[in-house]
Amino acid sequence: MAEPGLAGRWQVTIHSGDAEQYWGFRQIDAVERAYWKADAYTGRSDDLSFVEAKGEGVGFDYWNVESTGDYSADCDLGRQLGAEYLEYIGKHPTNGNRSLLARIVDSMVARRLEPRNRWGQHTTGVEMAFLSAVNGYAMATSKIVTDQSA
Repeated sequence: MAEPGLAGRWQVTIHSGDAEQYWGFRQIDAVERAYWKADAYTGRSDDLSFVEAKGEGVGFDYWNVESTGDYSADCDLGRQLGAEYLEYIGKHPTNGNRSLLARIVDSMVARRLEPRNRWGQHTTGVEMAFLSAVNGYAMATSKIVTDQSA
C-alpha cells in the first residue's frame, strides 16, 4: 500500500504551553493514521449522536434533541451529551470542529425560540447542562493557560 500524501501524515493539535500559538501541527505515525481513518470516525458532524443530517447536500441539524419534560432527567441527558461533545473534539481537534460549538448553539437557538417555562427561559435542562459541561472545561483550560503565562 502506498504511503499517504502529506495531508495524511499531519494532524492539527492544541499546544499545551504557548498561549500565543494555540493551534499547531505534529507528525503522526502509521498506527495513529489508521485510527483516524477508522470507520467509526467519518469526519462528519453527525458522528455525534445529537447531530442529524438534514438530507444529502443540505447540511445538518446540530441539536436534534428534545426535552423529556423532567428537568432532572434533562440535566442528566445534557451532561451526557456535553461529555460526548468534549470527547469528540478532544479526539478530533480539526479546523472544522473549531466552529462546531457555534453551530450547535445556533441550532439550539433555532429550536428554542419560544419560552419553555413560566420564568421565560428558552432553554431546557438539556441545553443548560450541556453548556455548563462545556463551560466547565473551558474554565479549567483557561485557568491552566493563565497560570502558565503568569
